[in-house]
Amino acid sequence: MASISTEHTREQAMTKAGEVSATASTASTEEVRRGPTSRVIRDPKCWQDEGILVPHEAFRWYFRNFRSVLPRLTTAQAPAFYKLLEDYFFVSLEHHHHAEEELYNPMIEAKGATLPEKITADHEGIIQYVAEIRALRSAVEAGDEAALAKLKATFDAFMVDTEDHLAEEEEIYPQLLKDYVTEEEERACVDKIIQSLGLGGNMAFLPVIVHAMTLWKGKEGAEGFVESLPPPIKMLYRNFWKPDFERNQLGVLRALERGEVPKSPALFGCW
Repeated sequence: MASISTEHTREQAMTKAGEVSATASTASTEEVRRGPTSRVIRDPKCWQDEGILVPHEAFRWYFRNFRSVLPRLTTAQAPAFYKLLEDYFFVSLEHHHHAEEELYNPMIEAKGATLPEKITADHEGIIQYVAEIRALRSAVEAGDEAALAKLKATFDAFMVDTEDHLAEEEEIYPQLLKDYVTEEEERACVDKIIQSLGLGGNMAFLPVIVHAMTLWKGKEGAEGFVESLPPPIKMLYRNFWKPDFERNQLGVLRALERGEVPKSPALFGCW
């Protein structure tokens, strides 16, 4: 598995990402699918398998959509693309890393498990990618075509390396949960993670989690997940966050995919 932290890996990832982008379908990414897109957990058998898929399938849903958008992204569309990243995707990614490092990993280690150092070390490489993507924003939005090309290459490499990282975690976490953690302990930790997201974090990430879950676990599985949420979170999701996702995430991605410049986002409140 490639290391995120080396420049050699970055070049390899950019090459690999270019191959993926060149063959990516231009059709809508919302085709009917059932089952995880994980390369490791193809057929989840237990809660330990499913737990890691909840956030990871959401990120892979983002990546499928980004791969559909990026090859045709123009500088005129860049402000809408960056707004989606800043308001939703980066918020979700940063909260996910914080939850792992501050809540989930300590919970597992407190039970006597040992996590590979690379799991958290990889986060530094991902953070560096995000910084590079952010640093290109002003030039891309000013119409710099070279900066746009750099954005596309960097973002492709970021997705490839992050997917490798997700796969590594999916090889490690389920077995550690089976060996050290009960379902009740894991559920209590997940509840703390939901609380730690705050309203803004939940608004950004929870609808993506649920939407992706309909694709890998089916509508009934996703609805069961929503029903298990604390009542206030469930109410906000149904009445505010889901409509916001449909307009300001899914709608923006579809407009970008069609080659359009998305309209200004609607505000649904409840941050």
